[in-house]
Amino acid sequence: MHHLGASWALAEAKTESVAVTLTSKNDRILATFSIIPVFTDSFKKRINGGLESKVEVLTQLLDREGSIVGSGHRSCKFLYLLWDETLYVSVSDNGAQQPYVDKFKDVAPALAACGKIHNLRVALAGALTLADGYVLQVSTILNPVSEELVRRSRQFVTNPRGSRSGSSKNLLITLAGLFGRRGNTLGDVHELRSFPLRRPVGIELIPSTKQGGEP
Repeated sequence: MHHLGASWALAEAKTESVAVTLTSKNDRILATFSIIPVFTDSFKKRINGGLESKVEVLTQLLDREGSIVGSGHRSCKFLYLLWDETLYVSVSDNGAQQPYVDKFKDVAPALAACGKIHNLRVALAGALTLADGYVLQVSTILNPVSEELVRRSRQFVTNPRGSRSGSSKNLLITLAGLFGRRGNTLGDVHELRSFPLRRPVGIELIPSTKQGGEP
């Protein structure tokens, strides 16, 4: 569990590996992965206690040079109603106006509804001009400290300042610096990063416009 605070502490945040599968459909790149391991005991306890709990998942797809070629995000809300012992879960991908809502009697399947992420759109197929070397960077915030932080984080992931991710491999370090969160925590933050990924089968490379004799 990594609580991100001052900038020097952010640099020490550990990034874990995550298994990711990329597929393509209708000119979109879709990612399938799981963030279930980041759900801490304290997070589960909060849910069982009847307190509304939130999860924000921010992703960026990077090429081998570190350039951002796409992004996506998932938002989840958990609310356990003690009077009927039912846990309600709301899941929204990439700002969908009508989130998926379900109800459960046990915590484990409710967490899976949020944490097992299937076919999240993370890029347009035309942006993947290389055959391999892609990496999906996943930043998960458990109970973010403010809605404003969530809104600005989504905006940054979708429209980052500049086309390169920079030397940092930790997206939330960048967010903390941009949003001035140096003295406060962003929330309970977890960083995941895939191993190098290949472009999904069926997407053709865009041929270069340069001729062999051009510089």
